[in-house]
Amino acid sequence: MGGGNYTVGRAGHNDEFQLTYGGSWQMIIDVGEWNNSLAMNVPGQSGDPESPFYDNLLDMFVNGEYFPLLYTREAVQDACVRRIDLTPVSSK
Repeated sequence: MGGGNYTVGRAGHNDEFQLTYGGSWQMIIDVGEWNNSLAMNVPGQSGDPESPFYDNLLDMFVNGEYFPLLYTREAVQDACVRRIDLTPVSSK
């Protein structure tokens, strides 16, 4: 992973050239066509270790790849794999 103090993708390594720091959340935003935007969040999309999306982005991160960062309702619904509806419990 490249990058220095004055470049995009700043990262560093130890004496064995193992990555020791770098940005885990990255975005490339296309303000003219929002659905063309890209992002990376390592290791995955979920904070739940039981989820298949917990570490699903790790290989993409290592390879310098991104996932689509979708904005319109139609694009998000078309890409949706699972939907979780949270309903508050009545406070009576």
